[in-house]
Amino acid sequence: MKFAFAFALLMAGTVAGQLRTGLFDLSGCSPTAINNNNVIVGICEGSQGFIRDAQGHVTKLPQLYPTALNNRGTVAGYLTTPDAPGSPVGSGRRGFVRSPGGSVSVFSIENGTFVHPLAINSSGQVVGYYAGFYNHEAFYRAASGKITILTAPCCDTPLAYKAGVATGINDDGEVAVTGVLPVTDGPQAVTWKPGKAPILVGPINNLFFVSVFGINNAGATFGTFAQPAAGGFQTSAWVQPAGAAPTLFDLQSANFLLHGAINKNRAAIVSNDFNISFYIGSDLKIRPITVDGCNNPNALAITDSGIVVGSCTGTPSGFVWIP
Repeated sequence: MKFAFAFALLMAGTVAGQLRTGLFDLSGCSPTAINNNNVIVGICEGSQGFIRDAQGHVTKLPQLYPTALNNRGTVAGYLTTPDAPGSPVGSGRRGFVRSPGGSVSVFSIENGTFVHPLAINSSGQVVGYYAGFYNHEAFYRAASGKITILTAPCCDTPLAYKAGVATGINDDGEVAVTGVLPVTDGPQAVTWKPGKAPILVGPINNLFFVSVFGINNAGATFGTFAQPAAGGFQTSAWVQPAGAAPTLFDLQSANFLLHGAINKNRAAIVSNDFNISFYIGSDLKIRPITVDGCNNPNALAITDSGIVVGSCTGTPSGFVWIP
C-alpha cells in the first residue's frame, strides 16, 4: 500500500487522469509499455515490476519484469531465477504472460537462454527473442502456449535466417522480424504470419542494414536502414503502409537507430544508440522528444493517440510525452 500511495501521490500532477508531458516521477521506476487505455507497465529497482491503471492505482509485480502490454491488460515480460546447477548461463531467465486477472504463465525455450518478449497482441500471441545457437533468435508464442522458433541456423524454421529478433505483432497475427542473412550477416526486414510466406518490407535496393521495429493493425511497418556515407554509415528511418512503397526519413543521425514503435495512424517513435529519440508524426513531420529533467529520453512505446513513454538515460526514472 505504501508503494501504491506514493506512486499515486507523485504522479498526480502529471499522469493521474489526463496524461501530460513530464517526468514519470516515481523514484526507481521506469515505464516500458503503455496501452490505449493508458495503463502503464514498467520496471522498478529492487527486482520488481509494476502495473499502473488509468486511475493511478498500482499493482506491484515482485520478480517480474514487464516489457509488453496489450489493450486487454495482458502483460508479457521476463523473470529471472538462479540457473540450475550444470545448466547454461541465462537458463533461469524465462518469459511470462500475466492475465488481467493476475494469473501468471511462465514459459521457456528449449536450448534457449535469456528469453525476452518484446510484444503481445490482443489474442495473447507473444513475440521476442532469446539467446540461441547464433546470438539472438526470434520466437513466436501462440495463445495456446505453443512456441515456434522463427530463425536459427540449425533447424527447419519458417524464416531462412541464421539469427533474428521478432520486434512486433499486430492483432491479425502478422509478425515483424529483423533477420540476419546467412552469408552477408546483414539485417533484413520481413513480416511473417503462421502458414504464410514471409514478405520483405522496407527499402531494399542499394541500401544496407534494413531493420523493422513494429507493425500496426493495418499492416503498416516501421524501421530503419543504413547506407554508406562519409566516414561510415548514415542511419535513417522508414514507414511503409501495407502494399505501398516506404516513405524515408533522414533523421540526420550518424548513430545507429536501435528500436522504435508505430501506432494505428502510422505515427512512430525511434531511439538511437545515444538514447536520443524522435517522433515521426502521421503528418510525416519529425520532432525530437524532449522532456524537462529527463536526460536523453529513450522512447519505448506509443499509443494510438500518440502518447509516448520511456526511460531517462543514466537514471531509473522515466517520462510521459505527448506531441
